[in-house]
Amino acid sequence: NPDTDPPVILGRVLILSVTDRTAQIRWKANERHSARIEYGTHPDSLLNLVAITEPAEELEVQLGGLEPQTRYYLQVTIADASNNRTVISGLSLTTKAEPDTLAPVVVAGPLVEAQLVDSVDNKATVVLFLRTDEVATVRVAFGQDSELRRQASSAQRATEHHIRLTQLETDQVYR
Repeated sequence: NPDTDPPVILGRVLILSVTDRTAQIRWKANERHSARIEYGTHPDSLLNLVAITEPAEELEVQLGGLEPQTRYYLQVTIADASNNRTVISGLSLTTKAEPDTLAPVVVAGPLVEAQLVDSVDNKATVVLFLRTDEVATVRVAFGQDSELRRQASSAQRATEHHIRLTQLETDQVYR
């Protein structure tokens, strides 16, 4: 008897990982099969193709050349040795944003916003203000010499930062 039964995907097509430029998918079928993965940015226009000609029960495919922050539609067609086919459509994924590789830039400040002196221990507190060009956290290294052994930071991610430098000696220069 000739084989007339198409291969069946066991479970579903899994999207294993997605980056800004690639996606990894995997599936398993009830028999060895080859595959065609068509994908594109519109469900009616799947212009990209990956073909797997080496039959296997489980296949894993990396889709490359993708654009960041873009939705892609996929159609997976699997075929057994007798060319019986199963088509899985309606799949989609969205790539991640391109990684931000540029450090934030200070666009205003740092400016001394306030200076307070504790009358009990004669220690000063200074509040610095600065603005960055993108949302960031800020860490200020400071000290009385070039080693800058002390640090203060703003834990909140923002573009405007108010950073408190505490326990400063009065009448001293800090770097």
